[in-house]
Amino acid sequence: MINKIKSIIPELQGLLECDVDIRITNNDTFHLPRVVGETVEIHTQTPIGTAAIAIEIAYALQAVVLIRHFPEQRLACYILARQFAFKYMHTFSETEIDSYKAFIAKYSVNESDLLHAYDALCNEKASPEKTAQCLGTHLIKPHFPDDSANRLNEAVHLAVLAWPLACPTHILLTQGGDERLHLSSQTGTNKYYIAPFPQSDVIIRSSCTSSPATVSGFIAAEFLRQKLLRAALKKELSTTFAMSMKNIRNRIAFAFKLNQNEATVICTPSGTDAEILITYLAICLSKKRGQLKQQTAKDVPLIQNIIVASGEVGSATVEACKCHHFSSFVPDGNRVLTGNCIEGVKDENVEIVTLPARKPTGAINEICSSCVQLEELVRGAIEYNGKTVILHQVERSKTGIKVLCLSFLKHLKKKYQDALIIVIDAAQMRCNESFLSEYLNAGFCVLGTGSKFFSGAPFSGFLLFPTGGYLLSCEYIAVGLGRYFAKDEADERLSTLRENLPTRQNYGLLLRWETALANIEQYVSIPFEKRAYIISQWLAKANKLVGETAYVNLFNDDVIEVDKQTERHGGCNSIISFTLHPAPEENGEQGEALDTESLKAVYQWMAKDISAWLPNNATVEERFAAKHKCLIGQPVKICTEQSGFGVLRIALSAPMVCTMAEENNIADVGTRITRELEDDRRVLDKLSLIGKYYHLFKKPQNKP
Repeated sequence: MINKIKSIIPELQGLLECDVDIRITNNDTFHLPRVVGETVEIHTQTPIGTAAIAIEIAYALQAVVLIRHFPEQRLACYILARQFAFKYMHTFSETEIDSYKAFIAKYSVNESDLLHAYDALCNEKASPEKTAQCLGTHLIKPHFPDDSANRLNEAVHLAVLAWPLACPTHILLTQGGDERLHLSSQTGTNKYYIAPFPQSDVIIRSSCTSSPATVSGFIAAEFLRQKLLRAALKKELSTTFAMSMKNIRNRIAFAFKLNQNEATVICTPSGTDAEILITYLAICLSKKRGQLKQQTAKDVPLIQNIIVASGEVGSATVEACKCHHFSSFVPDGNRVLTGNCIEGVKDENVEIVTLPARKPTGAINEICSSCVQLEELVRGAIEYNGKTVILHQVERSKTGIKVLCLSFLKHLKKKYQDALIIVIDAAQMRCNESFLSEYLNAGFCVLGTGSKFFSGAPFSGFLLFPTGGYLLSCEYIAVGLGRYFAKDEADERLSTLRENLPTRQNYGLLLRWETALANIEQYVSIPFEKRAYIISQWLAKANKLVGETAYVNLFNDDVIEVDKQTERHGGCNSIISFTLHPAPEENGEQGEALDTESLKAVYQWMAKDISAWLPNNATVEERFAAKHKCLIGQPVKICTEQSGFGVLRIALSAPMVCTMAEENNIADVGTRITRELEDDRRVLDKLSLIGKYYHLFKKPQNKP
């Protein structure tokens, strides 16, 4: 029964791992999942696949997990468990919720009355205190019929302390960020077709964009939520949250082989949010250097922010680098106007210069010419105009390229010192962990994530600053930064920053980092040589598969890497890019490469079962291929000339490496690699199918 629940209701598998005692009953009379002592009882005839039963199982599981630790506070535990279940209820469709209400009315009048009362409180947006009072009033009747009002008041007070955490982990994972985390009511996934819980029925090759949490990561996040719930009931939530966030920062530093004297760590809601903080700190540095007093005209910016490899970094990078709101929702939960400056920053403070990663033909900009252009830009901004320059260097782009070498960046930094802030955008995290230390020792800042290569739940970011403090010695913090960052996310040594940020607890960010670190720590524990072997073997064979797939062409950049090959995981580009060439309608031969807009539709189709779109004469194998749900990397525009072609991507991830590394001897590792490649074959079979039937699939009746 437990395995059945895990497979049918994946969002509850974290709770099911909390050492819950589940008893299966076979009474003549059917009953709802219920709490008996410290046990959950489920009837053998329970229809597990329905929303109604899922909600009641969620209630019983959460109640028992809490009661086990707080047997003297059972009513508070029931209140929190019922709030938890009702929050879960709102993730279902209106039809499913109506079915749940009808189901409850059939088996429990008291619970039906409670549900109607709860709906009324939701409509009036009642406070946690009022909602907890309502829940407690209904729950005290069946559980404590002869008890006094004192028990109710005490239980309500305790429950309110833990109220934000009386929420399913998969919902909390979507909070404390921007609208990329928001779920579609139709699909239950975000804009990248990713659910906020493990997706065992999906082939995942999307780590260059984002991925769902792994099972181990999701369970770790659930355990942490339960820990915070218990702390709240002990009236220790603030301290426990602060210590948990500090633990995240320490674990990031340890995993990436950084000692305390090398770096300070700041956790950020995403890699994009981190850009805002860097730009603001650069403005503060300009003040310190006396530049603000010299500014007399609106057309003389304080900061020149140079973005190298534009077009192959995050789509919102430019806005964030201006200190602009890049999304209509911000991590503190409020709405803002996209494109507006954050409060406390002037629009004229920042000038953006973008250096495209590619020429209009799609070819990579030559390293030497980029260096010459860059040095001229930096010298002009600093020596002639007195600006502070931020040089934004992408460690690995969306297609895995790197356009500037470390020696050149070190040369610039040595020459211009504090007037030049070099930011290494390692959001893809496709460099070996030891290289972060090398960047920091060179005086660079590093921006990274836990949600791309390491496949934590979307999204989580971090900033690493070299110790020394020249960039962190700001005396005033703009109010607008508080919409994005909070005190406990920053290193304790950053006292001014922490003192001026709100004390808000970003539970979503904390839990997302927990999902990521479960994967990071497992990955870095694998011996380096073993990792390198697995990665190189998978990439060689996966590239071969792509090259053999009809309607799909490998996209290989003709570029010589200027840094050590060991800098990258396995010494290889772990993102495989390819073009798609559908057959023209009149014949089955390979046609022209699709442009980026057309590839966006293909990206959607890959995540869906499209077998119903196939013609009647499609083969059994084609119908099987069309059913697979595959997450791949979003399209990237390569060529801006008339053809305007783009690429799709499949990407290696840390969890894939960990799975392939589970065996010890080479032969068994090879078997694991072969097993992973079977999924790659399925992805490519579906892409080939789309290439064959593209003109049929794009007809209006088949559009999402």
